[in-house]
Amino acid sequence: MGRALALVVDRDPSGDPRGADTRRQRVQDEHATGEVAQSEVAQSEVATDADALVKVLAALEGCSTVEDATSRVLGVVRDAFGWEYGSYWQVQGSGSDRALHFVVESGSAGAEFRAVTLAASFTEGVGLSGRAWQRRDVFFVADLGEMTDCVRAPVAQRVGVKSGVCFPIVVRGEVVGTMDFFATRVLTLSDARMQTLRTVATMVSQAADRIAAAVEVANDACLSR
Repeated sequence: MGRALALVVDRDPSGDPRGADTRRQRVQDEHATGEVAQSEVAQSEVATDADALVKVLAALEGCSTVEDATSRVLGVVRDAFGWEYGSYWQVQGSGSDRALHFVVESGSAGAEFRAVTLAASFTEGVGLSGRAWQRRDVFFVADLGEMTDCVRAPVAQRVGVKSGVCFPIVVRGEVVGTMDFFATRVLTLSDARMQTLRTVATMVSQAADRIAAAVEVANDACLSR
């Protein structure tokens, strides 16, 4: 009885048992092709990420100001990943008045998006940049329309900006700024790409720390004269 059932299951609807073998082989071939394609995509992403990190490191060499460092890295990251716009924000003020304020940009997502960016500021936990500040980690949103507390979200939807990602710049344990990036297509960021962005954040943070230390040394030297 069991053997009869096996024969029935393995048979093609036409009654030809060879048809089942053909279908199984076709499914196996399609599965193998899919795995190869996924592997190629993953390998391409690894290569892109590695190249981006090398270029970020090169861009940070010789920078004497945080503005210069972040401006260079904004351009490198945008070009590496094909994102249209990026900006650096600095924490300014004290106490309850502390907020992120725009400093420098790279690329373009249209005049309207730029205008709202220049006029905006974000407190900790508010908007894309504010969330990265609060979490002290990369914050990604595939659909900016979901961010009801972000003043740039309505404009982003109108001008076709779809996704955004942001990471904090941390110096001596304090968040001193954030870097955000936007794309006009819906992004899907892999765990590897998120980790690459964390590495970029660390590299920029270390550069900012080095620059701050150099400024302190220079100031001390002036005072001792």
